[in-house]
Amino acid sequence: MLFEQRFGAREIKFLVSPDRAEQVRIWARSRLAPDPNAGCGGDTYRVTSLYFDTACFDVFHAHGSYGRAKYRVRRYDDALTVFVERKMRTESLVSKRRALIGLDEIPGVGGWFRRRLDARRLQPVCSITYLRTALIGRQGERLTIDDQLFSDRVDAFTMGEPSRGIRIAAAHQILELKYLGEMPALFKELLETFPLHRTAVSKYRTAAAELGLAAKHA
Repeated sequence: MLFEQRFGAREIKFLVSPDRAEQVRIWARSRLAPDPNAGCGGDTYRVTSLYFDTACFDVFHAHGSYGRAKYRVRRYDDALTVFVERKMRTESLVSKRRALIGLDEIPGVGGWFRRRLDARRLQPVCSITYLRTALIGRQGERLTIDDQLFSDRVDAFTMGEPSRGIRIAAAHQILELKYLGEMPALFKELLETFPLHRTAVSKYRTAAAELGLAAKHA
C-alpha cells in the first residue's frame, strides 16, 4: 500500500498544439532528466487508465465530494501489475492512495478500493490510453506531455491490451507542470519562453463527453 500527501502541491495544465508540444519537449529534455519510471533509458511510456463514475455521472458533473475525488485503475506500458488509486484534491493538498495488484486481480479487486467504489456507487465507464513524456528536475518538479489520447466505453472490471476506441482531444496535447510550493525558476523560464495559457482540462471529462456517456444526464 502506498499513501502520498503533498501539501502546497500545484498541478498546472495547458492544452498545446503538436508543434508547440514538440518545442517544449526539446526545451525540457535539455534541462530535465527522464522519469526513471519510463525504463530503458527513455522518457516516454504508455499509460492506460480505467475510470469510474455513478449511474448519474456525479464525477463528470463534479457534484459535491465527487468533484474532489477520482478513482481509477492505472497500468503502465504492458506491465502485469496495475495500481488501484484514489486521488483527492483540495486547494492546498493533493492526496493519493494507491495499491499495487496483479493484472489478473482486477475483476475480483477487494479491500479498501472496492469498499470505496461500493460506498460511492461507482462502476467502470471508460478507459483512456495515451503516450506520456515525463521529465523531472532536481527539486522534484515534474513536467509531462500526454499525446495520442484514445478512449473507449467499458462496463466491466477488466483491463487487457489497450483499446484504441476513439481519438479524443485530437488537435491538442496536454502539458502539465507539477511542483511543491512556489513555482520553480525553471518553470518560470518555460512560461517566459513559450506563450502558454493555463487550461482546466480533465482527461476523464473530455473522454466522457466525446463518447457521449453523460449526455442524457446533462
